[in-house]
Amino acid sequence: MIKRAAADRESVPIDPTGQFLDAPRAKYDISPAGTKTVDGHAAHGLLLVAKKGGSAPVARATVWIDDDDSLIREFESSDANGVTRHVHLTSLELNSPLDASAFAFAIPKGVKVIDQTK
Repeated sequence: MIKRAAADRESVPIDPTGQFLDAPRAKYDISPAGTKTVDGHAAHGLLLVAKKGGSAPVARATVWIDDDDSLIREFESSDANGVTRHVHLTSLELNSPLDASAFAFAIPKGVKVIDQTK
């Protein structure tokens, strides 16, 4: 297990779509990628290509944004190592109530913790 600060976006992001929503014009060259339907939702695609010398978390991505509610419905991203991820969001529930216990985590016995928060 690797412990890291919630704001640490250098490795695997905590918010998978946040990498595209946090100052995208500063990190990516953006161009249209056409239209398609994602789970019955009309969507427009955007191609994001990391700017040279920038701090983008992915090298290239295509992001499909719902025409009606502007939510990201699907994306495919490639990192600098050539690893490609295709993420299809099938169930979105906005502002749903959560019990505080959903945020409690107990480290299982025998797990080695590497603290990267310091």
